[in-house]
Amino acid sequence: TQQICSVMNHPGPVTIRKNAIKFPWSDDKFCQWVREEDEVNAAPMARLLLKESKHENPDHVNKNKQRLHPSSSGDTQGLRLVAPKDGQSNCFVIGESFKSTSEVGMIEPPVGCLQIIPRGNSSATNPESEIISSPTMNQSKSIWSMKAWKKGYFEVQDAGSQFIVQSLQVQPGDSILDYCAGNGGKTFGLASAIRTQCLFSNSSQASYIVAHDVVDERLRQVKGSMSRVGFVPNGSGDSSDRDVYAAERGNVTIEIMNSSTLEASCLEFDAVLVDAPCSSSGVLRRRPSQRWEITQQEVFAQLPYLQLSILEKAASFVRKGGRLIYSTCSVLDVENDGVVDEFERTRAFSNLGFSRWDFGLDEANDKSSTCNYAHGKHTVTM
Repeated sequence: TQQICSVMNHPGPVTIRKNAIKFPWSDDKFCQWVREEDEVNAAPMARLLLKESKHENPDHVNKNKQRLHPSSSGDTQGLRLVAPKDGQSNCFVIGESFKSTSEVGMIEPPVGCLQIIPRGNSSATNPESEIISSPTMNQSKSIWSMKAWKKGYFEVQDAGSQFIVQSLQVQPGDSILDYCAGNGGKTFGLASAIRTQCLFSNSSQASYIVAHDVVDERLRQVKGSMSRVGFVPNGSGDSSDRDVYAAERGNVTIEIMNSSTLEASCLEFDAVLVDAPCSSSGVLRRRPSQRWEITQQEVFAQLPYLQLSILEKAASFVRKGGRLIYSTCSVLDVENDGVVDEFERTRAFSNLGFSRWDFGLDEANDKSSTCNYAHGKHTVTM
């Protein structure tokens, strides 16, 4: 218990996402920029994970967990998903190293996913130096005082949130709905991901993102962040409830919509993200009060009902052939697997023609993997 409390009370790693709208150059150039201008060290997560894998002891790995370990794919460091022999667990562990022949998929650290590392420790940028065991922000330098943050070059965003954005597999030209946009972290992450794809493919196709939330104050926060992250007003829509913004660089448009405007729009999207409100059980270090404030009634009755109703509503906005992604920051099955399983039994799932996400696997030939019956209901723990 003391060890758990000690870990949970220690500051977590400061993970950031490079904003390709304002800083379209490479991750290494970004790290160089903040090192020279802000005197802060940063390193791509892929590099940190690769270095950590060389120091992991596979004998200490929990045998009941599915695991991810680094693999090389061209110039990109990836993470291979490997299932345990019993095929029962659905928990991914980032950065563990071991050997297995049951490779069933891949998660790669997104481009632009970086961590702030302590001042004076250059191991992340020097491949011959020792691995950093716990990258944390130098307390003498506030993130919000950094020139790079003020210029909109990066956002503070957990790696798990960046993996969720990556799971949408956005492409230039896509239309995307962030149904529970909150303060816009994933909305801006999607815009940055599309900009990155445009740079890689030399595409100029127009992409369209809608940030929706039922809480008007959250939408005001999204609007207030537009200028710093590289978006300018681009006229208004059919009513005063509608705001449209265009990226300074790249052909990406973000529109802010409340519920009434979205429902009246009759729009359909290539991808819909439902990052549903939840118990926050997976981010207790950042929300310690939830340990005492959350109740069993909320977790086992109220929240799953709310999450399912939100998922059903959001499903109606997915175009034929589109993608629906459900996520939470909870580690509890009742809010993740349970909600998605219930959704698959609803009329919305059958009537709208949804099918499970097969991860590109051959279900008939691999019975050991939980991915064979899953639809995306895997938990990534950081």
